[in-house]
Amino acid sequence: MVATFTAEEILEITTGRLAQGMMPDESDAAELCIDTREIREGAWFVALRGDRFDGHDFLGDAFSSGAMGCIVSERGSYPIASSSFPLIAVDDTLAALKSLARNWRRRLNPTVVAITGSKTRPFGLVTQMMSRVMSSSFEDRLHFVPPTAVLPPGEALTALLTLDETTRYCLFELTPRSIDELSLLTAALNPNILIITDEGYADLKAGAAGGDAIEALGELLANMDPRKRLVIAQDPPGLELEKFVSYFPGRIEVFDASNPPPLPGGLEGSELAQHLWCVFTAAREMGLQDADVLSLFSMNSA
Repeated sequence: MVATFTAEEILEITTGRLAQGMMPDESDAAELCIDTREIREGAWFVALRGDRFDGHDFLGDAFSSGAMGCIVSERGSYPIASSSFPLIAVDDTLAALKSLARNWRRRLNPTVVAITGSKTRPFGLVTQMMSRVMSSSFEDRLHFVPPTAVLPPGEALTALLTLDETTRYCLFELTPRSIDELSLLTAALNPNILIITDEGYADLKAGAAGGDAIEALGELLANMDPRKRLVIAQDPPGLELEKFVSYFPGRIEVFDASNPPPLPGGLEGSELAQHLWCVFTAAREMGLQDADVLSLFSMNSA
């Protein structure tokens, strides 16, 4: 089962209004789609606007494909002739999609692990390692969302809406293009465990997030699940994180390169010791045993 919403739920979650047409039956819940070429009959079409397209130009296609209705941005008029076809108007359709994805994530309440990555090199080493550990340990209970360097924001949010009731864990690599995008994605993810890699931090600091790295760290921490917050950081982000400790209660574990912590199996001698430490620390938080994680990594395989 993927995320489904009734018209009433969409109106409440997005604080939208019925701008045109008739309300569907109260019991009619449907999934969301952002591409009319892939829309299923009876689904809601979310009209997103991109650099090279505007979903509002395809409302007629959604109607002819049998959509239940559309979620649109507030406008004076809409290019569709049907007066009964429901259009739910919101201030911003991408923000509305974020709110719906966040609502679905909270309904299912999986443990979400987010990792900062680089948009120039998605699927970083820590992401690869965590994917190996989590897929081996949780199998079909794991939902992996490709990095946002691969998926545009709308597709990344839609990927969250494909979480189903069997999903207990979600792994997500954050590669934001701007502070606004970072805020949008983390607000929907509401991560429980955040791993800040040196590479990901350098990407933020170099301007990949379109703003100050401290502001980016603040967005990350502010949008974490306050009920269970663990931040795992390689140096140098750990020094910067100290500024936020009093504002964002929760555990913050920092790899101290000057005094490296021991790792199972003597892996502290590996050139990937920092990456492995992140993986073991996160795995312990999820209740996994060191021996089980160690079996997946040896000096040769690491």
